[in-house]
Amino acid sequence: MKPRLLSRLALPVLVLVLGLQVVHDLGSASRPRLGELRYRVGVHPGGAFDVEVRVRGWRGKSPRFRLLDGWGLLQHQASHIGDIQAWTAGGAALPVTRKLADGDAVWTVEGRPGPDFRLEYRVEPYDPTLSPEASFADRNRAVLVGYSMFLVPDDPGTRRPGSLGVTVALPSGWPSWSSWPRDGEGFRPATLHDLWSGVVAGGGYTASRMETGAVAVTALTEGRDGMGLRISNRLLPVLREMHALFGAPPRGDSLSVLALYRTMPVRNHMSQMIGNSEEGAFLCLATPDRFRDADDLTVLATHECLHFYLGGAVTASSEPPFRNAPDLVWFTEGVTEFLTFRLMERAGELPARAAREVVIEKEREYRESPAAAAFSLADAARRMEESAVYGLVYSRGFLAARLLEQQMTADCGPDAFEGVLRRLFEEHNYYLDDKTVSAAQVRRAFEAACPGAGSIIDRYATGRETLPPTGVTVEGGRTPAPAVR
Repeated sequence: MKPRLLSRLALPVLVLVLGLQVVHDLGSASRPRLGELRYRVGVHPGGAFDVEVRVRGWRGKSPRFRLLDGWGLLQHQASHIGDIQAWTAGGAALPVTRKLADGDAVWTVEGRPGPDFRLEYRVEPYDPTLSPEASFADRNRAVLVGYSMFLVPDDPGTRRPGSLGVTVALPSGWPSWSSWPRDGEGFRPATLHDLWSGVVAGGGYTASRMETGAVAVTALTEGRDGMGLRISNRLLPVLREMHALFGAPPRGDSLSVLALYRTMPVRNHMSQMIGNSEEGAFLCLATPDRFRDADDLTVLATHECLHFYLGGAVTASSEPPFRNAPDLVWFTEGVTEFLTFRLMERAGELPARAAREVVIEKEREYRESPAAAAFSLADAARRMEESAVYGLVYSRGFLAARLLEQQMTADCGPDAFEGVLRRLFEEHNYYLDDKTVSAAQVRRAFEAACPGAGSIIDRYATGRETLPPTGVTVEGGRTPAPAVR
């Protein structure tokens, strides 16, 4: 494994910066309620998507709609939604107005549409080489990413409709894959969060599926060069280690991952990879050269899939959930980065020598960062759009998590660190009961499991204190030599 795999030139902040606040507000009878939402998507090869939304059981007036929150290219959310129209159940046209503030668009159906009405609108595709967030269709394939496609009622009382369904009309003969469960000819997301986080892919992809017990991975790749099989074969044992560490899937009874890989051209003579993850679906764009680097892709996939747990199930108390809370970025990104290589080594996908190189390279990146002396991880998280700061989240975050794990192992035993991660997952699983965690809660969990761990977090994870060189003694014990178990 080459050290360059550690530099993710274009890796977004992943699922953590993506968000939809799914809230329980069912106790107030004054809020509108919603019986059913049905979406139908028409896919036009090489063109746009036509979306129809049928609303049934609406109570209230002037319903407002918005996109299921996105980021990055989607931050100006009105830019790719057009030709929106609304009708009553009897076919009378309803006026629709749009208000845009700070890139966040809200569409309002004026007046009282009645209990049943429908919307129609068009979604213009993005250039598929720009981002894995981009829903797109070309002559022989299509990818629909939920949070860029679907307008939903913007009212807390409608966040959990009684029934929710999606039908995707792909061109005849196209196979399809989805992170949603199938329901006849369509799909049935369980909640609006599932609608947001879902992915449907169809057409000219090669599928490679591997499954064992409660863990499965389906890799979709372009072409027929066997890369999908290589990726799924390497990722599956890492997913098994992930499942074993946390003791369960994020939700449901299995950890089933849909991994979608696409290629993009080299830009400015630089090889890039971009990845992001939703619950159960990992997406990646890679340049043609890096697409054939199974080491790089396995690292990226493992990091993304870990976010199903750290950042997904255990999500920060921010507004809305799944955004990167700066005071917790050491946990959601730093611990995730550290565990990526730990689990790969444990699964036999990272040789011990390569694991030592990872630590050496992370330390080099940290020491050479011009922002290392001035920025805490929280500071860096607030300025990740700056190239000089971006990498610090992953290098310092990795080293701080590693130091914390080693200190807890020395003081409280080999299971202390991972035991905290498992308890946080078991006690604060957002997917099951909408529970979130604050930075203070996470610190308390580590300190309760191993007195003194809170001091390490304060000094090196949330504080600005310079991390000690590998092998230097810190309070509570001696840091082991550069190696990863």
